[in-house]
Amino acid sequence: SLYVTAAYTWSHNTTNLAGNGVIDVYNLKRYHGNTESLNYPQSMAITVLYELPFFRNGNEFEKLTLGGWRINDITTFRSGTSLSPGLSKSFQGLAARPDLAPGYLRTTGPKTWKVGTSQQYFNTAAFVNPANGYLGNAQTGIIRGPGQQVHNLSLFKEFHIKEANLVEFRAEAFNVANHTNPSNPNTTLGNANYGKVTGSADPRILEFALRYKF
Repeated sequence: SLYVTAAYTWSHNTTNLAGNGVIDVYNLKRYHGNTESLNYPQSMAITVLYELPFFRNGNEFEKLTLGGWRINDITTFRSGTSLSPGLSKSFQGLAARPDLAPGYLRTTGPKTWKVGTSQQYFNTAAFVNPANGYLGNAQTGIIRGPGQQVHNLSLFKEFHIKEANLVEFRAEAFNVANHTNPSNPNTTLGNANYGKVTGSADPRILEFALRYKF
């Protein structure tokens, strides 16, 4: 009455595109790098289905009302996706990327964040405005966004009326631990929210359902 599955995925997704297009049409490989919003290097999903043993052998009333309940849990851990630095400045021209500041080989920062504050998620000092007329040398997907941790839990039971007819009751909790999963930070140099996390994914959501199957 207990079923457990686990799946781990390691992947790497790269591209020549910068966002939805190409910045330098004369050198398609110039900004080759990790694919934005698609490159999640590591992901793990654990699924548990457990039929509660209580009142399984009770009388007819106990089996009908208290026995046969099942719990299902789906837990997902996923590393953050790749993000690219953007650019917003006067006399920008065709430039879409900043320059990587001299001496900065890594863009990782403290990874601290709090909505409504000036805390920076990544090392914003690693990027500077390119000179007017230049495209900027910052590569695609060199910023790592925040990871995710989600626990979805459900409790359900089938009430059999006839062999082919049943009523199913479900109580579901999405993000049952109410774990805060931050949204991706703003990566556009020149934006007022540059480097900041300004939101988060859904909090805990409860849902109840009653289904009649025939």
